[in-house]
Amino acid sequence: MSNSDQLVEDPNSVALTIALAAIGRRSLSKKQLRDHLTKRGTLAEVIEATLLRLEEMGYLNDMDFARDFADRSRRKCSRRAIIQGLKERAIDQNIIDWVMEDLSDDDEYQLALKYAEKKWRPGSSDDEGMRRRLHASLMRRGFSSTTISSVMRELSGRTEVKVHL
Repeated sequence: MSNSDQLVEDPNSVALTIALAAIGRRSLSKKQLRDHLTKRGTLAEVIEATLLRLEEMGYLNDMDFARDFADRSRRKCSRRAIIQGLKERAIDQNIIDWVMEDLSDDDEYQLALKYAEKKWRPGSSDDEGMRRRLHASLMRRGFSSTTISSVMRELSGRTEVKVHL
């Protein structure tokens, strides 16, 4: 019997190989990796042993995952959307609170304003349609109606016309 035959027969080694390949492609939360291994037909006790081993090796850490996810998402989404994304990935509420504590209401407003400024085209022939599309776009990104209203008021109050080259 060769070494490769022994590897195939050892479910722990197979599960570890599958898991390492999955987290090598992109960062995953513990729940996402558990779901991936389950879909691949791995036994529950093997999954738990594999997840524990990966945590010991430093390859699986929900705190690091949450921090990275929030940092990537912060450039384009609201606090609410980031929190929802973390909850969907089964990140513990304490970790979510810790990761989100440094994102203030003003930061969120500035993010929404910066996004809206890129899309804002004052004086267009379909001004009302442009406002509705911008409002809807901000809502899809998870910004609150209060934040959206403030951003829309600020943009509407500007008299300068930016030239986009």
